[in-house]
Amino acid sequence: MTFDLRESAKEKLLLVAHRGVWAGNVPCNTIPAYEAALRQGADMIESDVNVTADGELIVFHPGMESAHLNAQISLPEMEWSEVSKLRFVNIDNVSTQFGILKFDDFLEHFKKLESAIFGFFNPSFNCNLAVFYICTNSNFITIGINGFLQKFGVG
Repeated sequence: MTFDLRESAKEKLLLVAHRGVWAGNVPCNTIPAYEAALRQGADMIESDVNVTADGELIVFHPGMESAHLNAQISLPEMEWSEVSKLRFVNIDNVSTQFGILKFDDFLEHFKKLESAIFGFFNPSFNCNLAVFYICTNSNFITIGINGFLQKFGVG
């Protein structure tokens, strides 16, 4: 299966939901935010991928710890065991029930979709990680990947 983002965009305007749809007590970069975006008609979900000190890929916008966690920390300097205990805050800076997603948990959750396109990007990696996935019939097909995500069995 071949997917060409430019060709698809010629056919229709693609709606991209960066970090999902978030409001109230549903923060961005959470499963409910991504599901809301798809329910509201998004053709593509785009998010940023970050990495913890021990190499765990996480779905989190680099440098947004203060805004989304109300904490003066740096996730790339923390181990996953510490990051997993953190919770997003809502617009009033009140802690929510939502924690930071592991990238592989995100992929596992959305395997069930019949058809969706996901994009991830992090310019701070030493590689230009721009990955697009098409999920059809519970099988991920990787498009334009540079081999960085081999550990997930999708490259």
